[in-house]
Amino acid sequence: MFSDADLEVLARPPAAYQRYTAAIAEEYSHLPQKDFAAGRSQILQALLDKEQIFATPLGLQRWEASARANLSQEIEQLSRWS
Repeated sequence: MFSDADLEVLARPPAAYQRYTAAIAEEYSHLPQKDFAAGRSQILQALLDKEQIFATPLGLQRWEASARANLSQEIEQLSRWS
């Protein structure tokens, strides 16, 4: 349940999710942009490759679809940095 609550950020509305990803990019701004994009994309793809991101029925119902959409969109954006 705690894990689902922690991952909820992945399912936020697009503008809120973009603010979250901008903060992560800022945190790793010391890395070359293409290295950050490659590493971040691997993490996101690992989440997408899971059968389900959220462990609880409530998490699956409320957040799974929007989290998957956000992660896919971010991977697409990161691919432009390579």
